[in-house]
Amino acid sequence: MRRACLAAVLTLSAVVSSAAAPVSPDDLFDAARKGDAAAAKAALDGGVPVDSIWRYNQTALYIASFRGHADVVRLLLDRGASAAAQDTFYKMTAVQAAAEKSPEVVGMLVAKGAKADDGLLISAAVEGKAPMVKALLGAKTWPADALESALLGAEAKKKTEIASMLKAAGAKAPANAAPVDAAVLNSLAGKYQAPNMPVATIAVVDGLLQMSGLGRSIDFRSGPEADTFPSLASPKTDKLVFSRDGEGKVTGFEFVSTFGKFTFKAVAK
Repeated sequence: MRRACLAAVLTLSAVVSSAAAPVSPDDLFDAARKGDAAAAKAALDGGVPVDSIWRYNQTALYIASFRGHADVVRLLLDRGASAAAQDTFYKMTAVQAAAEKSPEVVGMLVAKGAKADDGLLISAAVEGKAPMVKALLGAKTWPADALESALLGAEAKKKTEIASMLKAAGAKAPANAAPVDAAVLNSLAGKYQAPNMPVATIAVVDGLLQMSGLGRSIDFRSGPEADTFPSLASPKTDKLVFSRDGEGKVTGFEFVSTFGKFTFKAVAK
């Protein structure tokens, strides 16, 4: 009888101890890393604040977004997590962290008010990322100029499915979107040099100007102004502005970007 009572007491004690086991923010962060929605829910139900801070100001939402764990992100947003989460190490928002992993996560974050600049939609259109474009279009109403730039980029890269999606969302190409004469484009092709920088090569590829030699290739399309070519992926910030002499010969260009302005001179052929 005594043994039975002792066993019952020990069992009850173990149950009480287990039930009273405290949870900590680390439990939530670990669940976010693993994509374990059940464990994340248990941590939240146990009293862990949804926007608890880990290293570098990262929250569980940021961690789950970085790893593309849609179920955990959905749970955290439903529990009131801030969609504007941003870390202090990479200087990335949750949207940026999820951009290469999960269109679904990006769409959920943007729908909850996370900032997504026009460049995300335009780049996705240019790169042919149909699931990302679909998620972004479904998450919010985009300004007309962003839709226009995304459509121009998609059409220039012959991404017909994406172009159709953008048109269905209200995108309209500008009236002056006609391609530049091939002879004009060919006159801009060549090598150019700026002080203390590698030689840049301008080539004509599928009706676009392509600049290479600076670590990556960048495509530029025609713009409303003569000899001015906005970047296909970043038309608001990056562009080439060519200069000519009195006889109309191209003498160089100015590369305007988020990193500054760089003046290139034509290299003699």
